[in-house]
Amino acid sequence: MANLITATAPNHSLFEIDKELEAAFDAATEEQEQTGTLSEETRQRCVELFAELGKKVDRIVGYVRATEWKARAAKEESLRLAARQKSAETRIEQVKSMLSYFMQSRGLKRLEGELNTVRLQKNGQASLQLDPLEVPCDYNGRELKLMHTEWLLLLDSIASEEVKAMLESAVTSIEPSREMIRKRLEAGQDVAGASLVKGHHIRFD
Repeated sequence: MANLITATAPNHSLFEIDKELEAAFDAATEEQEQTGTLSEETRQRCVELFAELGKKVDRIVGYVRATEWKARAAKEESLRLAARQKSAETRIEQVKSMLSYFMQSRGLKRLEGELNTVRLQKNGQASLQLDPLEVPCDYNGRELKLMHTEWLLLLDSIASEEVKAMLESAVTSIEPSREMIRKRLEAGQDVAGASLVKGHHIRFD
């Protein structure tokens, strides 16, 4: 059994190793109840699975740190490497998201490796979540696109109905002002369709 674990566990995911550990603990519990003791083979199996879990955590942390270095290097080389930077950062977020999901689904606050510890922590600042259809119009910001001559006309004829119609047709987008809404919510005021929610982030020690 030990040789099988040594051969297969390094290629398994965190979830697969976790499943193997759970099965090993169930088998150990059953053996303990039936025989009153644990065999050396059962003990060794649990020990090796724990070791593989620690190695997997270290490999994941090492991968993320190496990818973070690649992301920083790509950023320094500016536009030519912008695509590589985006790809590396996406992989980092995917790995961290997987770790966050794994830990939250099992109620874990930390994962211990042989060299690293992964902690699940609440974000310091709550993220702003909006439903644009519910947010009152007073919180919407408008982006306008005007030609220079139109801008001069606006300045000269702000009370003109023609200018009002022109302004309406010049609106290219309407969306909530996140900054304004956040300030109102942080000040304790309610804004329909908006809320501040604290998520989680991954930290490596």
